[in-house]
Amino acid sequence: MGNLANTYSDLGEHQKAEELNVTVLEKRKQVLGDNHPDTLYTMGNLARTYSDLGEHRKAEELNVTVMEKRKQVLGDNHPHILHTMGNLARTYSDLGEHRKAEGLNVTVVEKQKQLLSDSHPHTLLTMGNLANTYSDLGEHQKAEELNVTVMEKRKQVLGDNHPHTLLTMGNLARTYSDLGEHRKAEELNVTVVEKQKQLLSDNHPHTLHTMGNLARTYSDLGEHQKAEELNVTVMEKQKQLLSDNHPHTLLTMGNLARTYSDLGEHRKAEELNVTVVEKQKQVLGDNHPDTLLTMGNLARTYSDLGEYRKAEELNVTVVEKWKQVLGDNHPHTLLTMGNLARTYSDLGEHRKAEELNVTVIEKRKQVLGDNHPDTLQTMGNLARTYSDLGEHQKAEELNVTVMEKRKQVLGDNHPHTLHTMGNLASTYLDLGEHRKAEELNVTVLEKQKQLLGDNHPDTLLTMGNLARTYSDLGEHQKAEELNVTVMEKQKQLLSDNHPHTLLTMGNLARTYSDLGEHQKAEELNVTVVEKWKQVLGDNHPHILLTMGNLARTYSDLGEHQKAEELNVIVLEKRKQLLGDNHPDTLHTMGNLARTYSDLGEHRKAEELNVTVLEKRKQVLGDNHPDTLHTMGNLARTYSDLGEHRKAEELNVTVIEKRKQVLGDNHPDTLQTMGNLARTYSDLGEHQKAEELNVTVMEKRKQVLGDNHPHTLHTMGNLASTYSDLGEHRKAEELNVTVLEKQKQLLGDNHPDTLLTMGNLARTYSDLGEHQKAEELNVTVMEKQKQLLSDNHPHTLLTMGNLARTYSDLGEHQKAEELNVTVVEKWKQVLGDNHPHILLTMGNLARTYSDLGEHQKAEELNVIVLEKRKQLLGDNHPDTLHTMGNLARTYSDLGEHRKAEELNVTVLEKRKQVLGDNHPDTLHTMGNLARTYSDLGEHRKAEELNVTVLEKRKQVLGDNHPHTLHTMGNLASTYSDLGEHRKAEELNVTFLEKQKQVLADSHLDTPQTMGYLADDEPVKKLKQVKRKVTESPVQGHVIKKARR
Repeated sequence: MGNLANTYSDLGEHQKAEELNVTVLEKRKQVLGDNHPDTLYTMGNLARTYSDLGEHRKAEELNVTVMEKRKQVLGDNHPHILHTMGNLARTYSDLGEHRKAEGLNVTVVEKQKQLLSDSHPHTLLTMGNLANTYSDLGEHQKAEELNVTVMEKRKQVLGDNHPHTLLTMGNLARTYSDLGEHRKAEELNVTVVEKQKQLLSDNHPHTLHTMGNLARTYSDLGEHQKAEELNVTVMEKQKQLLSDNHPHTLLTMGNLARTYSDLGEHRKAEELNVTVVEKQKQVLGDNHPDTLLTMGNLARTYSDLGEYRKAEELNVTVVEKWKQVLGDNHPHTLLTMGNLARTYSDLGEHRKAEELNVTVIEKRKQVLGDNHPDTLQTMGNLARTYSDLGEHQKAEELNVTVMEKRKQVLGDNHPHTLHTMGNLASTYLDLGEHRKAEELNVTVLEKQKQLLGDNHPDTLLTMGNLARTYSDLGEHQKAEELNVTVMEKQKQLLSDNHPHTLLTMGNLARTYSDLGEHQKAEELNVTVVEKWKQVLGDNHPHILLTMGNLARTYSDLGEHQKAEELNVIVLEKRKQLLGDNHPDTLHTMGNLARTYSDLGEHRKAEELNVTVLEKRKQVLGDNHPDTLHTMGNLARTYSDLGEHRKAEELNVTVIEKRKQVLGDNHPDTLQTMGNLARTYSDLGEHQKAEELNVTVMEKRKQVLGDNHPHTLHTMGNLASTYSDLGEHRKAEELNVTVLEKQKQLLGDNHPDTLLTMGNLARTYSDLGEHQKAEELNVTVMEKQKQLLSDNHPHTLLTMGNLARTYSDLGEHQKAEELNVTVVEKWKQVLGDNHPHILLTMGNLARTYSDLGEHQKAEELNVIVLEKRKQLLGDNHPDTLHTMGNLARTYSDLGEHRKAEELNVTVLEKRKQVLGDNHPDTLHTMGNLARTYSDLGEHRKAEELNVTVLEKRKQVLGDNHPHTLHTMGNLASTYSDLGEHRKAEELNVTFLEKQKQVLADSHLDTPQTMGYLADDEPVKKLKQVKRKVTESPVQGHVIKKARR
């Protein structure tokens, strides 16, 4: 009967084995007594059955009883007592009490050596068990040494081909895997399989077991197709030999499910795991460890499928069952708790993940020790959670600790050590330390190539990380080359549709965007979206991420309506799948807000950004990088709305917080400082803008290098500030420098290069070199038509700039034709009411004035004014700008009272909105002074011009073109008043300063010399100067901050 019970165990029918062993035990107690050797033997068999059933506490109790009784009957050192102690040690291992197991195995080994000899089969068996315990303790070097010793002794005693020798060789292979030496593991497993096939047959359980181990090794080597084939073979053989429901068969089915996951076939993995769970529940029970392990695997598969709530529910269930079955501190319990923490991260519940990871770390330290691989694994998970929480300094410290410990415990080159180094490199990226990230990724890549090969999935993953680092460093060509290499390798090794391949394709699409090749990015993103749909379905997080990227590409292509439609779809899906407050949902809301800004719907953008900001504060905290990012976006929206003081306050807040959280020199901190500089420009505080831009430029040079795109971007912003300050030569020099660098680094046709060319053209206009401006604007326009399309917003903005240049050249008919074309195109692309179309309509109205068609100009300005009032409000700077233009048109029509009323209104509003000293306020005061002159109220004009002159000297300096312009206007007013000496003195001063500032050859200098001989042309000068000052400047397009 006892033998039959053993047979039931071999068949996996552990319940039958239990029943039979209990029967035999009772009978033997009755017939032979409680302490008879045969009775104790049966008790040992029953304990083993309890282990098979996962009832390890029962097994422990029974083994302890057997051990105590055998000590009484046979003495402490009898072989049977030592055998029972070994069984008890195994039970301790099953219970996760590895130190107890170690202590007991060491005792048994020592006794067996004394009693039986070093080389006795029983001694070697226990030494092998002790080696396994060392593996459980994460002491893989010790396990290797002991397994090698056992193997050598068994070869001497039993021969090279004895089953026990082969068993030890298999154990050693597993240890090599634990040490990350997968090629050694492969060679040894292949040897064992071949020997077992010869000695035991192809279908022997031992042979199949080793084949399963070899399949696992193939997975470790990234050879998942081989692993799949071998697992399928083992499964089919086990079904024939053992039955479909045998525990070993089910274990192999679970391994095959894992292989499907490695191959990215998550639906297959789900189906197989569900089948295994159901069968294990029937065969082993709901609470058996094997059942719970498979349920954990199924939870992981749900995560791979993006079904995070299902994963959460299943992980919670498994954790509770583990606690009941094995206790709160068992390694399996802690493993599942760690998985649940990861699920919380997937759900965006990072604080929950943090709390759970901290708990697991503390427990693992108590149970396994500070340096156990599982403890270090959880510490790495916690570091990742800190990154998710935006606490990058904490993540760095923890990753460094884990890396150092792994080097000590596993060695510098172990895959786990390299994995942590890669995580640390990612943290350096989060901290903005891109060079450190590059160095570390290069080191990891070289080691992985040597240890794992050029084509291993981990090697390719690091190559992808390095590509991302190159992107952050602005080295987009390097990033492109590396991403293309990774993509090609993944297609060959994993298939075209594997998730890793598709993720790399998405990364390559992003690189194309960085290179300004938006059409390529669009094509690739569309392909990836379609493939994701085939592989994972319409709603997987990966497909939604790619759809969001595609929406961004549409924005880059100027197709903002498409971007809006796609972002709305992604937002709805993310709300349904992840909830309203998930970080990914909020990220999409931020993207949609940005799209609204691109569409000129700034109020919508404001509302959405405010919503995102409040939610991020609740979910992530006030100081999380994502929260601060949204605050920066909202600040930009305030700028778009003309609420520059709000933008200033918010940007200042973001800078202070980013300095505290990320440091003074972090790229995000510098980005916000650049945004604040732009806000200072909007506020007319150009000196502040200059100082801040210089600071940002110097820091970016130190942190990113002289040639990084962000550094060059700041240099372009500084050039724009020099233009605002009237220092056009400085602006020219800086723009030329930026242009040369961008041509070398990004190419002649990159959007950033073309943007700088447009800025330089505007600078030539400021310098009066209109032919140069025309040539450059034509070049930019032609390139943008070829690269971006005729209707792209950038193309249309350049066409508007060219129209302005035609006006500067006096070619007003050309300007009219081009402006009309641009207006029509804007209507097609963005609709009748977008800010860009209203800007162009205002420019067209100015052109009508230049052509003397003042009625047309009036009609158009009235339309623009009404639309701007509706869209932006009565007090928006753009609305007030149009009111000023309309006032000028009234002057052109001789309706000077209307002009006066309107200018007074604009002046009051600008004082309220922008302050008394803002350049736009002073500009309106100058226009009002001109209107007083037109009305013959020359004293009023004098008083106002004197005020403007003094304020401009204070705000802009004595030599700023606007200051000189006011001096000319005041000189004209003195002439109107008959005070010709004053007019002469002022004009002489004006001429000298103009020569210094603009040079003798500038358009305005010879005109001023003529005005000294004849007062009448001064009025013409004022008209020219007013036109130059009042017209919108489109050329200085400052890039808006966007993540």
